[in-house]
Amino acid sequence: MVSSQLLPVLLLFIMKNAASINSTDGPIAKTQFGPVKGIYADEAAIFFGLPFGMPPVGQMRWKPPQPFHTSWAPSTYDATFPRPGCYQYDSFHLPDLEEKHGCPRDNKFSEDCLHLNIFTPLPFNPSEKLPVAIWLPGKRYVYGSATNLFLEGRFLANKTRSVIVTTNYRLGALGFLVAGEGEGAATGNYGTLDQIAAMQWVQSNIEGFGGDKDQVTIMGQSSGADSVALHLMAENTEHLFKQAIMMSIPFISHKTLSEALQLSKVVTELLNCTTGNMTCLRAVKPLDIMAAQKKTIPAVPYHLIEEYVEWGPYVDGNIVKTSNLQDMFLQGKFQKKPFILGTTTDEGFLLVYESWFPRNITKSQYEQIIQTLFRGKAQLVLKEYPPAMSGSENPILSRTATDFIYACPARRVIRSATHFDLSDVWLYHFDQITESKGVNLWGSDFECYNRACHGSDVPYLFQTLKLAGLNVTDEEQSTADSMAYYFGNFLHTGDPNNSGWRVSSQHQAHPQQSGDVINWPKYNKLNNYVNMKFTAPTNQLEQGYLAEKCDFWDKMK
Repeated sequence: MVSSQLLPVLLLFIMKNAASINSTDGPIAKTQFGPVKGIYADEAAIFFGLPFGMPPVGQMRWKPPQPFHTSWAPSTYDATFPRPGCYQYDSFHLPDLEEKHGCPRDNKFSEDCLHLNIFTPLPFNPSEKLPVAIWLPGKRYVYGSATNLFLEGRFLANKTRSVIVTTNYRLGALGFLVAGEGEGAATGNYGTLDQIAAMQWVQSNIEGFGGDKDQVTIMGQSSGADSVALHLMAENTEHLFKQAIMMSIPFISHKTLSEALQLSKVVTELLNCTTGNMTCLRAVKPLDIMAAQKKTIPAVPYHLIEEYVEWGPYVDGNIVKTSNLQDMFLQGKFQKKPFILGTTTDEGFLLVYESWFPRNITKSQYEQIIQTLFRGKAQLVLKEYPPAMSGSENPILSRTATDFIYACPARRVIRSATHFDLSDVWLYHFDQITESKGVNLWGSDFECYNRACHGSDVPYLFQTLKLAGLNVTDEEQSTADSMAYYFGNFLHTGDPNNSGWRVSSQHQAHPQQSGDVINWPKYNKLNNYVNMKFTAPTNQLEQGYLAEKCDFWDKMK
């Protein structure tokens, strides 16, 4: 999400703020495996690195997660420091919490990664029954970690008076490889199964941390939001959560079995193994798997978004029912639970600028891309999104991607939900631009300067902009606080407008101060399909956001 140019600034910030963590007298919580000791920090109690699954290593690589079952009682588990994230490419990302809390660099990633973190508001009181939010990280199913600095949940836990859980799950080839029909061959979707295992752990243990297992919200952004949607479609997850939040979900078409096999075949050949030979594959070092995985991009292209999100769940008929989640929503084949759905103004810019497209797309290249993507309907798309003729067509392609992949499918899906007696749904549009003196949130990704790009709403919700060393303006903080206010209400009551709770601390989430709190209407025809626009200096209600463009894409469906 953030450029590596921020690294020196971030490390300086971390060193200056190390004293804010006090682990000498940490909180104690009870689990079914024994007591755990965490740390007290500014605004929250934190429990790092709690194991929810047995290590998926050796013969357990490419097998469904086994629930953690090893008791450490009467000893106390040390939850005062983060554990490694699941194996992924180590590039352009923020320093993770391992670095912040002194974990050695060579332990940044591991196959033994099925851990989660818990953040609880102060004062820590395990006898409370606070709502719980489980965050599923999302970065194309190849990046993402419970210990990403932007996902430090202590500020959100305090401002919403909720228990925040961030979890790991297996990524890339280690999480989603499908290796043929051999004995014990990998059948994929292990990362999704890991998420379910984490949710099951929460059901069994969260009450020891002051959480209410009957008031769980699952939430995520990007591929994390796609994961949330998959759990809404599943038949075996209904008891694991009560409601959902999906931020910037790319409505991708999940791979078929044959497509997943083709992708995995490329990896196995690069590893000098044969498809289905699990003895060979399990003997390969994780870093070699990462190297082979990286070489598959863009070796197996299917579609614009699949080339950007090459690894991920495939249609197995069990966990993933269909390749097109939109169709599942349109057919009403999802759990009828309250949800919040939202997008940012400029979702498609990182997709276009970070993928294989040239940095300066010419008019003829743009037209060829549209022809390739839309074939018989290309002329209609070119008429609706004509080339800008300004020297680079990347902005217009980015705009097309924003509408086609994110904003308009989101409108289509949430409207379909209201047709199936589900009225408790809310739509938002995030339009807050981050400005900082000296440091920009996007580093060298200049295309996101002065834009609300994909992922820009996450540090606002988590209140972690300052952890990136940014000089947060009053307006930016106001937008962040308003998000915490509405989302916190939703965690507590299933309605972003109904609080039913108050935070008695100086860090209370205040709505924007320039006027009364805006009522965020449910998204439905009766309310004229109004959505919330998170922006500065004050939030706004929008009616007909991108109506003309989305009407166009609905006709193209």
